Amino acid sequence: GPAVLTAVYKAQLQKFQVTIKPNGIPLGTTTSGSNGATLKSLNSTIPVIIDGKTYYIGSNGITLDLTFGYHVVQFPSQYNITFNYTISGTTVPAGQITTYNFTGFTTSVSNIQAVSTNVIFVNGSGTVYGNYQAVSTYYLVTVKNNFYLPPSDTLVYNTSPVLGDVAGQLLQINNTYDWGPVKNYVPQKFYVPANTVYQVTYDYLCNLPVGTYTIKHGLTYNYISLLSFPTYVVIYYPNGNTITIPIGNKGYPVGNSYFTVSMPITVVNYEEWVYGGVSASGGGG
Repeated sequence: GPAVLTAVYKAQLQKFQVTIKPNGIPLGTTTSGSNGATLKSLNSTIPVIIDGKTYYIGSNGITLDLTFGYHVVQFPSQYNITFNYTISGTTVPAGQITTYNFTGFTTSVSNIQAVSTNVIFVNGSGTVYGNYQAVSTYYLVTVKNNFYLPPSDTLVYNTSPVLGDVAGQLLQINNTYDWGPVKNYVPQKFYVPANTVYQVTYDYLCNLPVGTYTIKHGLTYNYISLLSFPTYVVIYYPNGNTITIPIGNKGYPVGNSYFTVSMPITVVNYEEWVYGGVSASGGGG
């Protein structure tokens, strides 16, 4: 009768306090990582769509007044968290990215039920946890060059960058990849899966563009170009460990040239300039 319908109608209008809270994913917190590292999460919120509206929810969650019945709650199926990576007193900004997968809901009370991976049924107040699980980790790789002159030489004038981190000098990795900066003084940065093993397989020569390069070696010489001579590659780990890979005179590594990305690393390719073309006003080089 009308009384029963009125009761049902009132139940449908009733509102409950429901907290939607991420679980298992670090948001704006500091946690422990592998190798004894400290990880500071750079992500403080996660976007969650609740009944068609997007909320950016932190680790404490968000509390909403939800009516009796079904509600759509959509957590991202996969979400990346970026961390500052600190070990042995050294911090690598954005040194680690961990991917988390959404595994479903759990609730604090039986009156809130998870109907599917994105729908809940509300018949009471309580908390809905959106659960995540870490599935993969990636570490930052920074690749730089370090060009230098022989100890007895002094750079007097140059029309393009000569010393330090010069673009265009590449390392061949695993006979497949080319690593190295494409802009002067701008290191190359990218992420690779944790604990990946790589091998330096070749160190390309670098030839500066035609210009004027004045170098003092006792006398002063003007060169129209300079050719690099690979010397060694150093893998720097933030815990203070290093791996040095000598490079032979034909650009191929000498001895063991494998390294593991077990934490964020910096790869520095050291190159000495060996003089190339000499202009009419120059001497031998």
